[in-house]
Amino acid sequence: MKSLRFKPMVENLHGVGTHWQCAVLVMIQALVIICIHTALV
Repeated sequence: MKSLRFKPMVENLHGVGTHWQCAVLVMIQALVIICIHTALV
C-alpha cells in the first residue's frame, strides 16, 4: 500500500522535472534566436 501512495508523488515530481527541462530548452532557444537576430542586424 505504501508504494501505491508514493507512486503519484514520484510521477508528479517526474512531470515537474520534465516540464522544467522543457522550459529551460525553450528559454535557450529564445536566447539563441535573439542572438541570431542581433547578429544579423
